[in-house]
Amino acid sequence: DFMTKELKRLGVASQRETAKVGRDFSRLKKTLAGVGGAVKLVGFALKAAFAAAIFMSIRGAVTTLREFSRAMSEVRTILDETTLSFDFAKERVIDLTYTTTAAGKEIAKGLYQTLSAGVTDGADAMTMLEGASKLSVGALMSVNEAVDLLTNTFNAYGMTVSEEAVTATADLMFQTVKLGKTTGPELAHSLGMVMPVASSLGVSIEELNAMLAALTLGGMDTAMASTQLRQAMVQLLNPSDDAKKLMKEYNIEVSAARVQQEGFLPVLADIRDKFGDNAIAMRTLFPNIRALVGVMALAGNQFDS
Repeated sequence: DFMTKELKRLGVASQRETAKVGRDFSRLKKTLAGVGGAVKLVGFALKAAFAAAIFMSIRGAVTTLREFSRAMSEVRTILDETTLSFDFAKERVIDLTYTTTAAGKEIAKGLYQTLSAGVTDGADAMTMLEGASKLSVGALMSVNEAVDLLTNTFNAYGMTVSEEAVTATADLMFQTVKLGKTTGPELAHSLGMVMPVASSLGVSIEELNAMLAALTLGGMDTAMASTQLRQAMVQLLNPSDDAKKLMKEYNIEVSAARVQQEGFLPVLADIRDKFGDNAIAMRTLFPNIRALVGVMALAGNQFDS
């Protein structure tokens, strides 16, 4: 298997390196033959140091291979080999170690996480893993964090896995990090709390990320911005009796169909324009203070952003 092949390769490589070191020291010994005992002691010390370095390198490589083999064994327990062979999956994981900064063990754990997240088709899981691995490099996050971010998005929005869809979603997340005041890990840990509600209300993932980036640019941290957006959407989905009366009085319609057609921000702008300076009306519609702060920011200073 892969581990056995690698151990054999390392054995051959170490033999070559040891032989090379031996030849180098033989030449050095001949050159310094007449200098004295002190040089001999230095030579012995250098030999010992080189031998120790070679040993530590081999031991580290063996440990890495064992960890990789263990992680891939875990993948095998949940991989549907009718859609993707284990050997092919292993080779693809190894290939990804050359195109990302992640170790084989981390990528293998990312594959396990992808399968566990409901992407049970092996080929789809590999497509998701490849996109997550690239995102992890660009957004400075772990492979597992990137897997969580992508799979949570696909699950929340009921998206079908394809190379095009995965690439587009990964690019969107990278642009959110680039344009907002947030990080990849922060997105992975926060966006999941608001995406299911946003999807239910008809808010696209593109608009959701744009609003999140705008709020963070205004000084809000990513977790708080996600909480504010979630609370605002929840209160529009389930308005209080007083809020319903107010919406009827001001002829305000909030529905998933309208949000899908016009966008969430235009709906907020319509509410802002109809309420004008009526702060009490805005507070009645959004009684949760976090929701109110987020709405006021998006409908106010951060609207153009």
